Amino acid sequence: MRVFLTGASGFVGLALCDSLLARGAEVHGHSVAPPPDWATRALPRGVRWTLGDVTDGEGLRREMAAARPDLVIHAAAATADGEREAAGDAARVAAINVGGTANAVEAAAACGARRVVALGSGAIYGKGPEAAAMLDEATTAPTPRILYAITKLAAEQLALRLGEVHGVPVCAPRLGILWGRWEHRTGERATTSPLHQAVGRMRRGETAVLPLDARLPLMEGGDAAEALTRLALSEATGVVNVGPPKVSRLLDMAQALAGEGPAPRIGAPANVALFASERPPFAQERYEAACGPLPLTPGPEAAARYLAWLDAVGADAEIFGDG
Repeated sequence: MRVFLTGASGFVGLALCDSLLARGAEVHGHSVAPPPDWATRALPRGVRWTLGDVTDGEGLRREMAAARPDLVIHAAAATADGEREAAGDAARVAAINVGGTANAVEAAAACGARRVVALGSGAIYGKGPEAAAMLDEATTAPTPRILYAITKLAAEQLALRLGEVHGVPVCAPRLGILWGRWEHRTGERATTSPLHQAVGRMRRGETAVLPLDARLPLMEGGDAAEALTRLALSEATGVVNVGPPKVSRLLDMAQALAGEGPAPRIGAPANVALFASERPPFAQERYEAACGPLPLTPGPEAAARYLAWLDAVGADAEIFGDG
């Protein structure tokens, strides 16, 4: 199977490259920046890389036509924390998340791709359903407030509509809060996951200080990539949750990831930023109907695997930066 993957040098993109290559797929990785050197060394060989911006519809269509993909996975996105929102960068974020999604689906239709998977986010649900027991695609109404969530909801709806218009099946997975293998800082990802921030500090010999004892639907990046690969190879269409059916205590996970570094704690001033203070778990009926059980590695095992992966890659400075 030939796969065209946008945003391939980002966190989820690299994890998907690894997962797809393991399935024997031919992967064409398209991204605005080349993969970091450490990622090129760590990935199995086989990805064909091209550079381009998803806001360049003509260029994207040209590259996709040359690749002749069976499957298009659109993972390119720009996150926007409060600082970026206030900086007047909204047009760029919308151009990537909304316009880039339109370009990707239209290019996929033009080149004869059989299927599109346009990645979404659980941030779409917003803060409104925090009291809900479960985030359900069928019954939980999205209430996005921040720029990232607003543009991701618009992109999701646009992808599904363009799929109908052009006769291309589109699946729009909503992801939980991801952390783990392949996560790193990029130009379009202003704030990494809380666990990425915490691990970076602890491996530098610092104490990671969390602002509060958050409980979140955390999912390790390798598990998420495997779940998305299964979904991409299925026939599922429409909105599908890809997030854990239970929440994890952030401090517990940080403690499991401390290794030989200083133990993390909760306090002030905090040096770890949170995406959310609380978020309910994800209903999994739609995913399970299409793909079976969601791949979820237990927390301690996921932590040990991640630390072993970091040691094997040996690129802490590039993965975590200077904090």
